Amino acid sequence: MKYIGIDFREVGEHETGIGNYTKSIVSEMLKIDKKNVYYIICNSGSIYEKYKNIYKKNKNIKIVAIKSKTKSVLSEFTLNRELKKLKIDIFWTHIWGSIYFFSIPYTITLHDVIGVKNPQFVSLKYKIYNRFHLKWTINRAYKVFTPTYAVKDDVIEYLKIKNSKKIRVIGEGVSVPKSYYEGEDILKKYKIDKEYFIYVGNSRPHKNVQTLVSDFLLYKKKYKQDTMLVLIGVKENDIGIKNKNVKILHNINNVEKFEILKKAICFVTLTYDEGFSLPILEATYSGIPVICTDIPVLREVIGDEGAIFVDNLYEDDVCEALNKIYLDKNLRENIVKEAKERLEVYTWKKSAKKVLKYIK
Repeated sequence: MKYIGIDFREVGEHETGIGNYTKSIVSEMLKIDKKNVYYIICNSGSIYEKYKNIYKKNKNIKIVAIKSKTKSVLSEFTLNRELKKLKIDIFWTHIWGSIYFFSIPYTITLHDVIGVKNPQFVSLKYKIYNRFHLKWTINRAYKVFTPTYAVKDDVIEYLKIKNSKKIRVIGEGVSVPKSYYEGEDILKKYKIDKEYFIYVGNSRPHKNVQTLVSDFLLYKKKYKQDTMLVLIGVKENDIGIKNKNVKILHNINNVEKFEILKKAICFVTLTYDEGFSLPILEATYSGIPVICTDIPVLREVIGDEGAIFVDNLYEDDVCEALNKIYLDKNLRENIVKEAKERLEVYTWKKSAKKVLKYIK
């Protein structure tokens, strides 16, 4: 029997990439493994109370509140001390898990190396972190999980990691809402009164959302199609473009998101790089096709025939793809059919089994 610590500090009341990833895999792990003892490491507050109540009858699951927060300089000194009291055998965290002065064996998930490949997209703080902390942390880890082989290759190439055998690929999955939307007409509620393309994600520089908006408006001007672009998860101030045909929905829940996704023409992203891209799988699950940047990681996730791939540096390429998929219903259906095979490849249950294999 092992005592396994799991970093749950990024799980919050609102959906975030790392938080969703963690709780989705951990939920499946705890269903599978009843032999080992798990310490779910939270910060105090509503999440701690919520999961303490959920797992109160499980003798092998302990919900623990600690003071050390992720991305805190102070926690680099305090986290190890707090966890040593629990006498855990191994700690699974993500790359921001505050493990510089760690004496406990640990496994990390490295979601991407975008800041190393493209330092122009990150702040000075992260540039310093990437230069002095990242490689050192990886080299000391028991195992390193990446979501795709593309990220694994990047880790080896850009961080010069020699022991590539410790790097294991653990895919992701689609977190489907447990309930259905039962409110008023969702499009009417959010004043979406035309057929629409959709983007789901944040507006960090590497996501290239401003270019997406500009290219969409050029497509409107060039082809005169009566369509809209809906942006979910983006903040209006981050775009800098106001137009009646661009609808920004920043705070909507997961059920509403899927309801709006399934009614869209197509999901579109012109991102420069990703570690995985859950939204393209969510779009596929929702039955809509994908237009995305032609980069290795997205071809790996969605498959060569599972999307229309474009060069995000050429606006005419993007405009033509938007118009082509808008006009051709058969093309949309064929792309979704090809992409749906990927939903069998990427599931949280499969991911959980792989994690258990490497940390037990």
